[in-house]
Amino acid sequence: MTSIKFIELKSVRTFLSEVNEEINTKYIKNYIYTQIQSQNLTLDNTSKIHYTFIAKINTYQITVFNTNTNNILLEPYVLNTLYLNKDTQSTDLYICENFFAFYEKGKMIFFKEIKENKDQKDIVKYLNQTFSIQIENVIEVDEQKFNIYKKEYLNNLKDFPKFTYMNKQNNNTALYYLLYLVCVIGFFLFYFFHVANQGNMEISKDIKNIKLENVKKDYLDLLEKYEDNEKITPTLITLFNLLDKNSIKLINLKIAQNKSSIKIKATSKELLLNFLDFYDENSVINNMRFIKEENCYEMYATIKLHQ
Repeated sequence: MTSIKFIELKSVRTFLSEVNEEINTKYIKNYIYTQIQSQNLTLDNTSKIHYTFIAKINTYQITVFNTNTNNILLEPYVLNTLYLNKDTQSTDLYICENFFAFYEKGKMIFFKEIKENKDQKDIVKYLNQTFSIQIENVIEVDEQKFNIYKKEYLNNLKDFPKFTYMNKQNNNTALYYLLYLVCVIGFFLFYFFHVANQGNMEISKDIKNIKLENVKKDYLDLLEKYEDNEKITPTLITLFNLLDKNSIKLINLKIAQNKSSIKIKATSKELLLNFLDFYDENSVINNMRFIKEENCYEMYATIKLHQ
């Protein structure tokens, strides 16, 4: 019999992240890592990340845990054994010793650790309010029964889809990114010194050619504000050119020593996510929304500009 390590919810960190719509698979990893950063969670080589998209509420449930084992399963998914080779249309709530799980039409929708309150009415009320549904069946599962379900899951392991998770970005990815970063930094250092040698008039002229909202004023204010403006200048030129090249509008920019706040708009969310990819691990999406009246997406994020 294949061995599986069942992961208890008391040893994981689970949180929800609301979005306007399901994120394209091309950008999902960046989004997940960004949300983990926003929770101040630290990943290491043993970290595993499992996520699901809850279409009913346009929300991602993201679970982070640590284990050296690869053959694993979060305990709530043991209940999948109850739906093996069954076709059901019901909405079911399972209340176990340490967690509850909500299934709809035989598919796991949501799970949550029970820390204190195990009152059935409160759990049902929470699900009704969160998902705007009525629970048809409430099933309580004690420890003995749950252990039986574990054995049944193992006995039918080949009939279940493989439990999927992400690891921390591997060393090769990090190495490729560092090489890319070195090339980018080298290019912009060359660009900066070339511009600097032409004098401040050339820098001002270059900034005038960038068609962004309030850029010239912000730029001049920053040059006056920072004594070490030689450090901030190339990063700002890089920022402005990235925005201009991708037809992204700069709405607001606040420079800080560690992380700078930026608000930007574009006709598609892919343009905004691609822009943020440039700053990779030094960027965090704080909020992104679709503005129907303007037919565009607006993103509020933090990026590292000041070196």
